[in-house]
Amino acid sequence: MTDLNAVEPAAVSRLDRASGVVETARFLGSGAERVYGYQYVPADTRGVAIVMCPAILGDFVTNYRREVVGARALASRGFPVTKFHYRGMGNSDGHALEMSFDTMVEDALAAAAALEGDTGISDVAFVGTRFGSLVAAAATRALATRAVAMWEPMKDARTYFREMNRSRMMHDVSGGERQGASFDDLASDLRANGYADLLGYTLGRRLFESAIDRTLLTELGGRAADVLIVQYNLRKRIDPSRRKLADELRAAGYDVELQAVQGVELWGLHSDGWTPVESRPAVRELVEITTQWFLRRTEGDAA
Repeated sequence: MTDLNAVEPAAVSRLDRASGVVETARFLGSGAERVYGYQYVPADTRGVAIVMCPAILGDFVTNYRREVVGARALASRGFPVTKFHYRGMGNSDGHALEMSFDTMVEDALAAAAALEGDTGISDVAFVGTRFGSLVAAAATRALATRAVAMWEPMKDARTYFREMNRSRMMHDVSGGERQGASFDDLASDLRANGYADLLGYTLGRRLFESAIDRTLLTELGGRAADVLIVQYNLRKRIDPSRRKLADELRAAGYDVELQAVQGVELWGLHSDGWTPVESRPAVRELVEITTQWFLRRTEGDAA
């Protein structure tokens, strides 16, 4: 009898006739735990390839389609793109309890290596969404790449976990509970059980403890890189915390561009009224800002 677990699934590809981009879904690399990803490769490529580092927990689902739209737009302008699932999430192998910050960075680097192997392009840049911005920063440092774009980035992991737990607290209170679980309660759950439930998504102790002290500045590690920060929120006014982050990065020597997009819903929440993601003006603006930023940095790189 054939062991289905030992069979390497074939890649599945489609050609977007309008853009000439070939989209391929497959496992990247090999081994006991594989990274599942999607590659978007245009017929005529520029000299830079892009790896998109996704969000996690509830943000993973909320932002998934935005990342697809972004990947397709970048590929249509000549950038080969890979977007992937971290091991322990989505369609990748592994378990959520085995995830750590280091394994997430390894997955981003594996995606970059696979994209280089398929396109021959060694100059790789990164895009990170929310918590994925920390991963993108670490990967940027590891490969000494020249550009990283961040969509609604978190300045540090501790702030992100607090924000996710605050959403859980609000849910508990709105559901009739007198008091939601505090951040200390979250840490206690992780120590006692090895995991915590954040609105139906599993946060493992290994990821929490390996990431809790990570910051964007330390993960970038002083490498010379251009940084794009795009804030996506209900108001187009730049949030003071985002301005402070940009100023801190500039003080550390980074060339930072800070933009704001006015969305119709909060980054991690769904709105009451629904329209297709690709039809939303805010998403189109987010993608266009990012695409133009990369184009300005790669003029003359088109093959």
